[in-house]
Amino acid sequence: MSKKKGIFDIQIEQPVIQMKKQQVKRNDIEIEQALSVILKQLEVSGCRERTLYDYRKIVQYFIRDTKVEYLINITSEVIYTWLERS
Repeated sequence: MSKKKGIFDIQIEQPVIQMKKQQVKRNDIEIEQALSVILKQLEVSGCRERTLYDYRKIVQYFIRDTKVEYLINITSEVIYTWLERS
C-alpha cells in the first residue's frame, strides 16, 4: 500500500511567540532589609542614635561602592576589596 496525499493532510506552522522576560524574583535577603532588622535590635539593646546613624551610613557606602544588593553576594573578597579602596 502506498500512502495517498489528499485533502486530510495538514501542515501546521507554529507562529513565533515572543516571551516577555520576567524579572527573576529572588528569595535572598537584601542588605537593606537585614540592616533594618539589625538596627532595630541595636536600638532595643540601647545603642545610641549616633551609632545607629553611623552603621546605616557605612552600609550605604558599602552598597554604593560594591554594587552588592543581597547578603548572599557578600564575600570576604568583596569586603577586602572595598576596604582596600576606602
